[in-house]
Amino acid sequence: MHRMMGAAVIVVAGLSAGCAAKPAAPVAPDAPSGIHTVADDRLRKVVLRRIAMAESTDGSIGNPTVVSVAPVSREGVSVLEHWVVDSNGRRVEYRVLFRPSPQGGTEVGVAKVED
Repeated sequence: MHRMMGAAVIVVAGLSAGCAAKPAAPVAPDAPSGIHTVADDRLRKVVLRRIAMAESTDGSIGNPTVVSVAPVSREGVSVLEHWVVDSNGRRVEYRVLFRPSPQGGTEVGVAKVED
C-alpha cells in the first residue's frame, strides 16, 4: 500500500493554458512524446521545481527528470496524476493534483508516494 508524504500546494496565477482553462483536454498539446499530462510547459516546470525542492530535503541535489506520467482521476476540472521521476538515479513517485484556483490560475499539489 502506498501513502503520500509531504503534500504541498502552490498556486500558479494568471495561467491561461493550465488544466483549469482546458478541462476537456486529456493531454497538453505541448507535452513531450510519451508524457501524458494535462499540464502545459509552464505547469510541468512548476511541478518539477516542487519535486526538486522535495527531493532536496532528502539530501539529494539535482534536476529530476520525468520518466512517466499517468492519469489517476478527474473530478470536474481537477485532475490527479501519478508522476515518476528520475532523481539522481533513483526512481521516485509523486501524486500531482491540478485544480482551478479561486484567485485564478491553477493550484498545483505535489506529494511524494512512499511505500
